[in-house]
Amino acid sequence: IDDKKPNKADINNIAIEVIEYLNKKANTQYKPKSGTTIQLISGRLSEGFKKEDFFKVIDNKVEHWKNTEQEQYLRPITLFSKSKFESYLNQPRNGTKKSTSSIDQVRNAVKEAKNKLFD
Repeated sequence: IDDKKPNKADINNIAIEVIEYLNKKANTQYKPKSGTTIQLISGRLSEGFKKEDFFKVIDNKVEHWKNTEQEQYLRPITLFSKSKFESYLNQPRNGTKKSTSSIDQVRNAVKEAKNKLFD
């Protein structure tokens, strides 16, 4: 495990990648070099979170909030805040439920088709 603290250059590079990812996924135009954004990302990195954790939070919240009233909160100050980041990271994705119900739907359709065929 690599436990070394990221230096300023590492933090800036991670911030650029994270904000570019957010902008792409949420169709936003946040600046990766904004002081607040750098502070938020740096804070979470210093707590031991990794770049991939930011991507997961973005994916989770875009999935939950895109095309809803909450879409306005797809922003660094909300997603990467100390008080919310870890809970967003550990939130289950909607896709898991959807795929289960899709599988159930297919199973039910197959069962119905078999019943019609063999009745």
